[in-house]
Amino acid sequence: MKKFKEWLFMGLTAVLVFGTSACSSSDDEPATPTFPDVVQTISCVAESEANFTFAANMEWKLSSNKAWCTLASADMEGQNISGKPGSQSVKVKVSGEGQSFDSVKASLTLSMGGQSKVVAEVLRAGKAYELKVYDADGKEINDLVIPSEGTLEFSIEANFECGLVSIPNWLEVNLTSDNNITGKKNGVATVKEAYVKNPQAEATLTFSNEMGTASFPVSVAYAGMDPKAIIVRSLDIESGSMWGWNVSLDGKTFSRVNDLTSETDVVEEKMSFNVIALNDAYKPVFIEERDGEYVFDKVEWMHLEADGETSTLTVDASDKKRNGIVLVFPIAVYDIIKDDLRGNIIEEGEIKYEYEQRNLLVALTQKNEAGTGFIVKNGLSQSEYACEPETNEEYLAYFASEYSVEEVYTTTIPVLSPIMIYPNLSIEEWDVSSLDSFLIRWLGGEQVTDEEMGQRPEGAMDGNDVQYMMIRTPKDSTRSFFIVFKGRDTLNKKILLINPQ
Repeated sequence: MKKFKEWLFMGLTAVLVFGTSACSSSDDEPATPTFPDVVQTISCVAESEANFTFAANMEWKLSSNKAWCTLASADMEGQNISGKPGSQSVKVKVSGEGQSFDSVKASLTLSMGGQSKVVAEVLRAGKAYELKVYDADGKEINDLVIPSEGTLEFSIEANFECGLVSIPNWLEVNLTSDNNITGKKNGVATVKEAYVKNPQAEATLTFSNEMGTASFPVSVAYAGMDPKAIIVRSLDIESGSMWGWNVSLDGKTFSRVNDLTSETDVVEEKMSFNVIALNDAYKPVFIEERDGEYVFDKVEWMHLEADGETSTLTVDASDKKRNGIVLVFPIAVYDIIKDDLRGNIIEEGEIKYEYEQRNLLVALTQKNEAGTGFIVKNGLSQSEYACEPETNEEYLAYFASEYSVEEVYTTTIPVLSPIMIYPNLSIEEWDVSSLDSFLIRWLGGEQVTDEEMGQRPEGAMDGNDVQYMMIRTPKDSTRSFFIVFKGRDTLNKKILLINPQ
């Protein structure tokens, strides 16, 4: 009995010892979670991964607050994952979902023991601005090189709305959207007229977004003018042909009826031109047309003085009619043709079409021409009498009212003198051989008869194919008279008032 009690006591003691030991084990678990002291920063780009490590002293859960940022451990993957205590290594996966050009942030929150704390921030960079440049054939290029023609077609493709913010002062650029491709624009770069002559380099076209936070410089250069090209423009008239000009015999007045305006363009003393060639290097070729043949030798009555892009043409005085043509060639072309100008410029009896279109400066005829008043000469001595525009308002009103003529000139000549009158009307305008081509009236309106004239007026044409009429002043020398010149169209053209002295 005594032994049984001892055994029972020992058993109870063992139970108490075991129970006490079990309670002591439960008390060893931490009462509070331990979080990382520092919030980590994880920088990523879209479609990338990064490792995030941390220690947990109890069961944990890690959460991302952005759909584009997910988490993965050995056991699970998603915006929320969990695990047992200990050192942890978690993969942070960043997608491109909803990506813009701005950077964005996701927070990683660690939860343990009923508490939560942000332990990391994931920064996703904004998408990169991209711009590509293509030539007219669709080939990607890095630089724009404008050829000697002065124009280049190109296109750009960008993943943002872009525009030009910087253009060289020698260039014009036109951009238009391509309706078939989002983000694509077609461009045309054109060298400005004032800069087409010389090469241009070390310049930049700059494209940028609307905010100006992203810029894309594209180098642009111009090859310069084609050494064989030349540009010729008149500085005296805005429009009209340089063919068919007339020059007075004294070389002082250039005139032509403008095809576009139907008005007469008149240039005094000299004609001026803008001639553009590479390095201002060009050479004139003077041609004279004689009896249907083109003559290149010793054509020395036309002169061209060059000063950079400006050339000035003058013509010597002459006592006869002559036809001239001036061509200008860039040196690169002149050096090719100079040894045989006739053979290279003339083709089938005419100036080659390409030279006529590209290299013509002016074609002119030197002669007395319409629009220069009258020339009045002594029929014997050939001395010239002064002839000036009439200024008497009463006379001018009378002639305008009675004869519809505003171009009136006056001259004073000796009595009973034979005189030659050049009205400077072309053959197309006036027929000197017709008696209906003129009227002779006393100042007052009465007709001057053949008997009063003492000699019937005669029409003639001089050696330069210029029309004139020969008359003698009336016997009654005390009275002024006038001649009305009538055109082939029966309209009165001009009037000469003659005062015998």
